[in-house]
Amino acid sequence: MSAAPYLPLFIDAYVADTTHLSTQEHGAYLLLLMSMWRHNGSVPNDDRDLARITRLSTQRWRKVKARLMPLLLIDGQSLSQKRLKKEWDYVSSIREKNAANGAKGGRPKRQEINGLEKATGSFSVIPNESPHTQTQTQSGFQIENPPPEEVAVFSILWKEWPDAERPDAGPYAEKLFYKLPDNEQRQAVKAAPAFVRCMQARKKPLLLIPFLKQRLFVEFYGAPDVDEKGRFVITPTRPEWDAWLNDTRRQLGDDIAQSMLNQRVLRTEQRWPEGWAKITDEAAERAA
Repeated sequence: MSAAPYLPLFIDAYVADTTHLSTQEHGAYLLLLMSMWRHNGSVPNDDRDLARITRLSTQRWRKVKARLMPLLLIDGQSLSQKRLKKEWDYVSSIREKNAANGAKGGRPKRQEINGLEKATGSFSVIPNESPHTQTQTQSGFQIENPPPEEVAVFSILWKEWPDAERPDAGPYAEKLFYKLPDNEQRQAVKAAPAFVRCMQARKKPLLLIPFLKQRLFVEFYGAPDVDEKGRFVITPTRPEWDAWLNDTRRQLGDDIAQSMLNQRVLRTEQRWPEGWAKITDEAAERAA
């Protein structure tokens, strides 16, 4: 058995890259990928060996090979695939870190990083809350273990998500999270409660992966309170107030703007006026 028995498969990327392949070519390609994964990320670049791996005659393999080579990577005397090699190296580094932590006898002490608890030697600071406590299969993505020094921060975000709304592809969500710069990781964690309250009030699905991939957390970091209908409640003390007041005056006139001033509150599903410059980082920090 491979040291890492779960092969990550990104379905959308696979389909997009292989639309030109025949059924036989698909089978050969997948057999190659699986063999590469079982052999530390690569196989010998030898036509006889590759023909055996793909269950084809050598003559037929050479024809199929011409169709597959644009998808593959020649590395010296070995054949690999760029994304697969990257994932293999990633999983291997995790296993090495886990083995090193185990050899040291357990968990290092917790550290404070950017104001968030971060453990450097355990899988989660929240018992039974890591997305890795179950097999993840959505979108074909599977991975054995997360980097132990990273899980704690993501687990804070994971805990904010209602159980029923957590995605099956937890490891993929975690990977997206750790691709964000440190300041945006912090923003995502702090914005999560407001995003959850808002989407629940609007009766909309809580989609964690778009929250990270589309950076939806930016709209909710340091955001005003929301009412029972999920609308932002903007008052004169908020940094958004002047933007809305000026936009209202420009589009609807002074009388409507004065009415807004008299009411001293604006309820809107959109935090900022369309096309208006978004809140600065400094203002967001103050609002948060």
